[in-house]
Amino acid sequence: MNSYRLVIPHTYNHIGLKRSVIKLKNTILMTKTVIVLLSYMVLLFNTTNAQENTFKIHGTIKGLDSEKMMAIITDPNDPNGYRRENVEVKNESFEFTSEVSELTHITISTGVDRVVKWAGRGYIPAKSSLLALFVYPGANVSIKGEISDFVNAYPSGDDVNDGLAKLNKAIFPVMNEAVNYSVEASKLKDDIKLEAEKKANKMSAKSIAMKEQFIADHPNLLASVWMLSDMALRSHLPMKRIDELFNSFSSKYSETSYYKELSERVNGYNSTQIGSQVKFKTDKTINGESFDIKDLRGKYVILDFWGTWCGACVKGMPGLMDFRNANKNEVEVVAVNCGDTQERWLKSKYTKDYNWIHVKSNKSDNNLVTRFNVQGYPTKIVVDPNGKIVKRHVGEDPEFYEELNKLIGVKENTAKVEDFKITATIEGLSSDEGSYYFSEKDKPEGRWIKFPMQGNKVEYTGKVSEPTIIYLNFTDNKVRKYSNPLKTGYFMSTVSLLGFVAIPNKEIKAKGKATDFIEAYAYGDRENDLMAELNQKVHPLLNKAMNLACQLGDPSLDENEKAKVGKEREELNNEIATTKFAFVKENISSIIGLYTARELLNNKISLDKASAYFSKISEDYKSSMYYNQLMDRYKQLKIEKDNIEKTSEGKSAPEIVTSETYSGKEFSLKSLRGKYVLIDFWGTWCGACIKGMPEMKVFKEKHADKLELLGIASENGSTERWRSMIKNRNFNWHQILSGKGEKNFVKKFGVSAFPTKILVSPEGQIVFRYIGEDAEFYKKLETFLK
Repeated sequence: MNSYRLVIPHTYNHIGLKRSVIKLKNTILMTKTVIVLLSYMVLLFNTTNAQENTFKIHGTIKGLDSEKMMAIITDPNDPNGYRRENVEVKNESFEFTSEVSELTHITISTGVDRVVKWAGRGYIPAKSSLLALFVYPGANVSIKGEISDFVNAYPSGDDVNDGLAKLNKAIFPVMNEAVNYSVEASKLKDDIKLEAEKKANKMSAKSIAMKEQFIADHPNLLASVWMLSDMALRSHLPMKRIDELFNSFSSKYSETSYYKELSERVNGYNSTQIGSQVKFKTDKTINGESFDIKDLRGKYVILDFWGTWCGACVKGMPGLMDFRNANKNEVEVVAVNCGDTQERWLKSKYTKDYNWIHVKSNKSDNNLVTRFNVQGYPTKIVVDPNGKIVKRHVGEDPEFYEELNKLIGVKENTAKVEDFKITATIEGLSSDEGSYYFSEKDKPEGRWIKFPMQGNKVEYTGKVSEPTIIYLNFTDNKVRKYSNPLKTGYFMSTVSLLGFVAIPNKEIKAKGKATDFIEAYAYGDRENDLMAELNQKVHPLLNKAMNLACQLGDPSLDENEKAKVGKEREELNNEIATTKFAFVKENISSIIGLYTARELLNNKISLDKASAYFSKISEDYKSSMYYNQLMDRYKQLKIEKDNIEKTSEGKSAPEIVTSETYSGKEFSLKSLRGKYVLIDFWGTWCGACIKGMPEMKVFKEKHADKLELLGIASENGSTERWRSMIKNRNFNWHQILSGKGEKNFVKKFGVSAFPTKILVSPEGQIVFRYIGEDAEFYKKLETFLK
C-alpha cells in the first residue's frame, strides 16, 4: 500500500501539527483501504454475476474432424444482434463455456465441409447442417451423435434440450434430403432439373407438415414454441394456423423471448387484418421526433418494411418514390427499416436520399415487424384515409402500383359483393319455387332465400363476395327422399338438389334431368366442372343409399330385413367416402375439394395424416371460407381427440370444480370419492338424453350405496329451461352446467355426441365411456357395481 507524505510549512506548531499529521495520515490510509475493499467487492460481484450467467457445452461427435467450430449466440447488446465465438475441437470432442443472460437458442457451425450444401457459387443454408441447442445461465448441455452428410447430433441434459432433440431427430433427416435434392437440381437442366426440384419441394412440404404435427402434439415443449416462432417468421404456415397452435401452448414458457415474440406476432396478425384500424405511434424516427399515423389522416399511407440488406427492397424504392410524387396529395410513405444497425440505417443513401418519413424497427423495444406481422421483404401495408388497412403486399412488382391506382379512386373501403347468375333447364322437373340456404363468410347464421320458378326452368341472380357453394331446393316431390311411407318428413339430401359454385360476376349454366333425383350439373369453369365431376360419380351411389334409408322407415320391415338394408346402405356409404377421398387427393385445391375434405376429416382423412393433405392446398385457396372451415374443423377434432385420449379408460378423471350448479352450491368431483360416479353429458335439446333419464334414475336408486349421478348439461343461452326441466321432471341428482374455458367440461372430457356417459371409479379413475342409451349400457355398468 502506498504511504502519503504531507509537507508542512515550518512556522506551524510542531507538536500539535505532528499529531494532526499522524491522524490525517491514518485517515488517508483507512480511506485507501476502504477503496481497495470496495473495488474488490465490485470485482467479486461482477465475477459472481458472470459465473451466474455462465453455461457449458461439451460432447463427442463421431465424424467431427474439424479443429474448430463456430458458435452463433444471440446477443441484444451486440450491434449485429448476435456474436460469434470459437469452439475448440480435439479428437472429435469439445468443451465450451460462455455467457448468456436468458434462455437462448444457439447454433454451432461444425466446420465440417461435407455438411455444407454447395450450390453454384454459394451454398444453401440448412438447419440440418448445424448443431442446435438451448442454453441458459447455469446450463450444462451434453451433445452426442455423428456427422454424415448432415449433423445427426443432438443435445441432452434438461427438459428444454431433450424436447429440441426429439424434434430435430425427426425432421433433420427429411430436411437434409430436401436440400440434397435442391443441390442436385442446381447442377441439372430442363426436365431433369424440374424433377429434382419437385422432389425437393415434396420433402420440404413433408418437413413442414412434420413440424406442424410435432407442435400440435407437444404444446408444452419449449422446442414447439421456438419452432412455431421460426415457422411464423418464414411463412411456413398460414397465420390462422399459427394462431391456433399458439393458443394451444401452456403458459410455462410465457416469459421467454420466443413466446413473447410469437405472442406479439399473433396479436399483430389479428390486429392488422384487412379492415383493421391502425394504431401506430413511435419516437424511433430518423430525427428523433415522435410520429403518429393519425397525423396523416386524409391520405393513403404506404408502410414500407425494408432493409439495406434486401435487394428487392432497395431496387423498388425509386418506383415507390415516383408513385408517391405523382400522387403527393393523396399518398404518403412511411419507410420502416428492419434488420439494420442504427449506424448503417442512418448512413444509408436509401435513408438520406428519400424524403419521406423514416422509422426504425428494433427487436427489443419497438418491434414493428411482429406488431404488423411482417413475414417477407419488402412488405407494403396500405392504410386508407380513415386509418384502416386496405391492402398488404409482399414483393416488388408493377401490379402493386396498378392496384394502388385503382384503390386511390375508391372513396370507401367496403367488401365487394358481386352478382352471380344461375340458369338451368332440368328435364322432367316441375317446380314453382326454388330456394337455398345462404351462409355468408364470417357470419354465424345463414338465411333461406326463395325465388319463383316455372316448371323446369331455373333463372336466378344473387350476390356473393367469393366463390360459394350453393344447393338449390325444389318443390317437386318426386326428387324428395321421404323418411316414411306416409311422407310426413323427408331427408334433405344433395341428390335432391342442384349444386353449383356461385362465382362473383359470373353466369353459371347447368343442365340435366330429374328422375328420382337431380341428375343435373353446372359447367363452364374449373370450380363447377370439378364439382360436376365429383357429383356425377357420387350422386348415383348416394341416391341408392338414400333410397335404402327411406326403406328403413317402413314399419312393415322385420329386424332381419332392416339389418340387410342397413348393411347394404353401409357398404354404399363406404364406397361414397372412398370415391370422395380419391377426388380430394387429386383436387383439394378447389372449392369443392376443401368442402369435401372437411366432410372426410377423422374418417378417410385421419387427423394424424391431415397435415400432409393440407400442405397440398395452394395459397390461392387459403383465403377461402371453406379453407377456414376446414382448419376450424381440424382444430376442433384435434382437441376432441386429445381430450378423449386424456380421459380414456384407466386415466385420472379431470377435476371438476364449479359454482354453476342447480343447487347454487359449489360442486367438486373429488367430493364424491369413495363411490362410483356416472357422469351423464346431456342437454335439454337432446331427445335421446331426456328419454333415457327415467331408467337412469331407477338404476341409480337401485345402487344408491355404490353409485352417484352427475349430470353435466351443455346449454346455449338462457338456463331457465334447464332449471325448469330438472325441477319438473325431478332429476334429483348432482346437476351442473358446462361453461367456458376451464369450465368447459364437455370439451375437457372430449365429448362430441349426446348422450355420453362416463363411469369414474371410487379412486377417481375413468372406467369406461359410452355413447347412446340402451340396455347394453346398463348390463356393462352392472358388472362394475356387483
